[in-house]
Amino acid sequence: MIERGAVNFAVLLPGKPPRGCKAELEHASLRRETAPAAAPTGWHRAGTCSYVFHVRGRGRSLRCKQFLYDLGPLSALDSAALFDHYAWTITPRPLGGGRLCWLGTDYAKKRAASFYAWGTNVEWRVLEGSFSDDELVALCRGMKPLGVETRPFAALTYWSRHPRYDLNMCAGAYRPPSSLWKLRWPWAAKAHIWSTRPPSARVRSALAPRWRFDSSCRFPGAESQYLFFPSAGTRHQQLWLREFPAKTCPLKEPPPARLPALDSFSGFNAFPITVAEGPLYAASLRLDTGPHDAVWWRGGKTYLLQQSSGTSAGIKSFLEQAQRLSLSARF
Repeated sequence: MIERGAVNFAVLLPGKPPRGCKAELEHASLRRETAPAAAPTGWHRAGTCSYVFHVRGRGRSLRCKQFLYDLGPLSALDSAALFDHYAWTITPRPLGGGRLCWLGTDYAKKRAASFYAWGTNVEWRVLEGSFSDDELVALCRGMKPLGVETRPFAALTYWSRHPRYDLNMCAGAYRPPSSLWKLRWPWAAKAHIWSTRPPSARVRSALAPRWRFDSSCRFPGAESQYLFFPSAGTRHQQLWLREFPAKTCPLKEPPPARLPALDSFSGFNAFPITVAEGPLYAASLRLDTGPHDAVWWRGGKTYLLQQSSGTSAGIKSFLEQAQRLSLSARF
């Protein structure tokens, strides 16, 4: 049993394992949070918390890893581990309750399934043998939370206790996904401050009733960002709203008839782009499910809206909320 306060996310327990396999929960491993290593820098030196167990049987094995994905705003948080290899092969499958799981190849070049639910990121990796897509989806669908986490993200995130921007700046070739546009987190070499201080009432009204404000993070003089969860309280999706001074933002406003610079994953950058009145530019992994990232420029500011995927997260509703925001007062 995991004692209260030992983790900063909701632990999900498996349902019925595949035929001939057993979930070895008695041998599960809990990595408790520790302070970041003094040197060298790099996100892998952070002492974040995670929970790991295995499913094994008949020459087959899977690893399940659970954690709070808090390397900043992340539209592709439920499929981030699958972007490094063969991004064009990532496929979604519905799990119920608006949730999706994604099937693909992870950063270790292993067959994997990944999903986000109840505020927790879950990654299944095939270690030995093979598992069908239906078996992987059934494992994801059958998982249920041991308890529901209700604390704000600002209290849960590792970076509210250890605001080390240098651990997130990736100096090497590996860059965790953030936005589908070419804008990583963090890009400013400044300490960041987490709180529950909300944006303006106009911004909150533009996202109501579907989304409710949860937490904010500020890089003084560089960036302000705001996290929203679904109003239903399930935390099966995230919506990030980010504001930057346009002069210093790495993502620049394009000239007429041109598009902003897309990011590239596995050498693949052909994400669908939708141009709406404003102008407002939206990049999507899939138009029907997301994730979606919209960017626009107004009043010397760059604005970025990042929404994770879901079965009812189509491009039409996403653009409607982005356009309402673009017309609202500044944050």
